[in-house]
Amino acid sequence: MGRWSWPWGLMLAVVGSVEIGCRCAGDDPVANSGYGSVVDSRDFDLTAEEKQALLTLARTSVETWVRDHQRVPTDELVRKFPKLNTQRACFVTLRRDGQLRGCIGSLEPYRALVQDVRDNAVSAAMHDTRFRPVEASELSSLRYSLSVLDMPRPLQGVPPSQLPQYLSQHRPGVIIELRGRRSTFLPSVWEDLPDAKIFLSKLCMKQGAPSDCWMDAQARISTYGSINFGEP
Repeated sequence: MGRWSWPWGLMLAVVGSVEIGCRCAGDDPVANSGYGSVVDSRDFDLTAEEKQALLTLARTSVETWVRDHQRVPTDELVRKFPKLNTQRACFVTLRRDGQLRGCIGSLEPYRALVQDVRDNAVSAAMHDTRFRPVEASELSSLRYSLSVLDMPRPLQGVPPSQLPQYLSQHRPGVIIELRGRRSTFLPSVWEDLPDAKIFLSKLCMKQGAPSDCWMDAQARISTYGSINFGEP
């Protein structure tokens, strides 16, 4: 499961080069790589101070990389906020003048949250292939937002005929896996695609599958939530 991106308002991914209201480039993380302990995200929350610390980390990481080509150390931040050393997956979105400027993230946790935020922020600024790399002259005009993801869970007990209704009620992030391909929309995509059947059809098409692939008996569907916050 690697990092991801796309041209809609916010977020889809396809394994390999992920397209999402943000982008996802593909390395598959190894479950035990990185640092930190894995926690079920539904038991995970962030204080206002921790959210602000992560937003500051995202901004500082991009500015330091663009100006000095250096990565920001995270040891001091972890000492102050130990929870941020937990393995968590996140997406980092950059906007300029209200327009998407870059977005890359991880779908499943494989490193400490502070590392995921730092490295995805730099990747969103420099490696989202839909955009040219961020330049120093743009730094002050960028605004940052983060989505810290729950662990995806297989959706069970919901037949395809009832899937649109179920998803409309709960509006989670959705992953569709079918015949070696995978795509996802983050929960925030419901704001742009409120119709569940259109949501599912677009998600199928993003992985190059027929628009009704979500009805395929071999399709595996998982859902997840997220904690979303950003700069004003």
